Amino acid sequence: MPSESNHSTTAANTHPFIRQIDHIAIRSDDPRTLYARFHDDLGLPAFVPVNQYPTLTSGSVVLGNMFLEFFHFGPPDAQATSSALSSQLYIFSLLPQLALSEVVPILRQRQLACSNVLPFFDTNQATPEPIWANVFLGDLFDSTLWQKIFLWSTRRQQRQTKAMQVSARGARWLKRIIEAAYPLGLPFFTEYYRDNDDDRRAADAERLRQAGGGALGLSHVAEIVVGVTPAAQRHWWRLLQPLQPDSQQRWGFDAGPRLRLVQAPRPHIQSLVLAVHNLEQARAALRQRQLLDATASTASALEFRLPEAPQLHFVVVQAQA
Repeated sequence: MPSESNHSTTAANTHPFIRQIDHIAIRSDDPRTLYARFHDDLGLPAFVPVNQYPTLTSGSVVLGNMFLEFFHFGPPDAQATSSALSSQLYIFSLLPQLALSEVVPILRQRQLACSNVLPFFDTNQATPEPIWANVFLGDLFDSTLWQKIFLWSTRRQQRQTKAMQVSARGARWLKRIIEAAYPLGLPFFTEYYRDNDDDRRAADAERLRQAGGGALGLSHVAEIVVGVTPAAQRHWWRLLQPLQPDSQQRWGFDAGPRLRLVQAPRPHIQSLVLAVHNLEQARAALRQRQLLDATASTASALEFRLPEAPQLHFVVVQAQA
């Protein structure tokens, strides 16, 4: 079972172009229901409240050292609601140490498949300004023909995406392309140009502290667990070098959660490991909400799944002082 252990940010944890895991996003038929579970029921502060756009519905909560997003990709009328939602830990976003324009040549030097830098613009301004930019990565979760075509197409010409300004028809096509290219998970770098700097992150962590960590008493995210095949693992190692894993196959960065790679028949984000201030408080909160998987839980690690999204897996451990 995963456990939280002390993790100092020494030079050994400094990667030349990866600063930290920025966020994880859950793709769901109904992101509003999942957002309500974490924000309203578990009492975690909002990072961005749920908003509905032509291209997607999205909302996110603060987890201390990263944020967790819930989204549905595509036009609103494509969403479905049911007692058991189709949900997937899907987006794996990394925050770079360098400008993405400097990261792309390094990735290609390491023979890692990637897109060009794709900026997203706020077209509500008189003069459209970039909000953020992404570099999409290939081969970390899967390697499909559509993925190769998509990454190749971004290298043919520099694309600039008008954020949230795609038509409903265009959103459906975009959804199909992304899902065909990245069925098992969507890894990318995110470079922010506003609204997500160090001050914002510190303020969000303070809001979580003032909220007492919510019902679980959350401190931070200890680990992101990713299942890999031998083929995918080779690409992860190329990305992560020169960092070396610890004895539990965990890679640590300057900030944020560790990354743990485990062998799996299918590459995907397996679970989030949440570190809490008081494990027994978390146990009681999960039991009260009928979320605790008593069979899988132990004295040192709790496991829970959501009845509305049983595909999602979360582990809770005691935070170390």
